[in-house]
Amino acid sequence: MSRLLARAKEQLEQGEYYDALMGLKGYVARMQSEKAREAAEEGIVGFCRKQQWGSAAELALAFVEKESTVAAAEAMRAVISAHAEADGRFLRDFFRCVAKGGACKLTPADTSSDGMAKLHSAYARYLMNEKQYAEAQAHFLLGLDPAGMKLLVDTWSPTGQPEEQPLFVVRPFLLYLAHQHPQQAHRYLKLSTETPLTPFCNYLIIALQRSAKALFQYLTRSYDALLSRDPKLTKLLQQIEAVYLNSDTVKFPTDFAAAVEELESKPQAASTSLTKHADLD
Repeated sequence: MSRLLARAKEQLEQGEYYDALMGLKGYVARMQSEKAREAAEEGIVGFCRKQQWGSAAELALAFVEKESTVAAAEAMRAVISAHAEADGRFLRDFFRCVAKGGACKLTPADTSSDGMAKLHSAYARYLMNEKQYAEAQAHFLLGLDPAGMKLLVDTWSPTGQPEEQPLFVVRPFLLYLAHQHPQQAHRYLKLSTETPLTPFCNYLIIALQRSAKALFQYLTRSYDALLSRDPKLTKLLQQIEAVYLNSDTVKFPTDFAAAVEELESKPQAASTSLTKHADLD
């Protein structure tokens, strides 16, 4: 096997990139974790040095899919970060490989050590800098990165009309909820700039935590004039209702009691007419 690796390295240096990639992928597939990781990292660095971003991305994905562990994805994130100038193009091709070959079995988890989530977040920042805001939003969502999402909204929202600003802010909040990431939704909300839709978001958390379907429906009716400006928000709310209020299998986390108490203690909660509906259902 050492001859296969040596030959692949030689091919890479000679510019025979396809043959080098096939050799390295074959070596990675056959070796134990540590040797496979070392070969993958060395190959990625070599391809990046030659600006062969697609080959580097395909090799990284081969290692991550072979191992199917968070540690493997974290190792690939680390080697990418060591070559910062390659980040954007590398990650672009990495996720193209994921889409082409079938998504990696890893799913982002709410932990700081999740390598795949960090890869999504890093790619989202690249896309944001390239002004590809809609695609960046999708990767910040997969990256479980509320702070990054808030930065995206601050960058993206000035491109819209003044009356659209609340919609820019509320959209990621609803996306996190619809994709069953309520903790990220709450963190994002706490970071976000207050808008006329902030009370709606606060009471939505209360409604979901209490499984208060009548309150949820009252909220959507009360704020329909604002929300209906973006038809995608209506669809997200329908998805949220289906996930948390019309399902016996998915329940809103019970550890939101402190958050709900904090929201109810705010002056806006005491002064709004919605207060009398908080005990519905």
